Amino acid sequence: MYCAMCFEWHACFKRGRTSLEDNERSGQPSMISTPKNVETIRWLVHEDRWRTIKEIAQFYCSVLCRLREDIQRKRPELWRMGNWLLHDDNAPSHRALATCEFLAHNITTFPHLPYSPDLAPCDFFLFPKMKLLL
Repeated sequence: MYCAMCFEWHACFKRGRTSLEDNERSGQPSMISTPKNVETIRWLVHEDRWRTIKEIAQFYCSVLCRLREDIQRKRPELWRMGNWLLHDDNAPSHRALATCEFLAHNITTFPHLPYSPDLAPCDFFLFPKMKLLL
């Protein structure tokens, strides 16, 4: 989380905000976790419990390829400037060799830090400022 975002959240809570949920925004809603996509992933995993990380990584690469094409088609200004990032996590299929090679040649990623309470950005920026008000 960037410092500016932490200061923005701090200001919102100082003005009386009590919810951690995002506000409603205009624009097209996210269609990533549709029932069809959830069922497809569930089937992919449960249909063959011996499915390898490599097979899941190949499926993930096909999803990323469609994402690239959709960004090129739906957000041409971002595509031309090349200033969009994919926030990737550390799931095994996301760290597979095939996925890493695809990402290295096609998509700029914003790496996800490994889980550690010592690396939580809110501990360094947001919470100390909030404690000052108590």
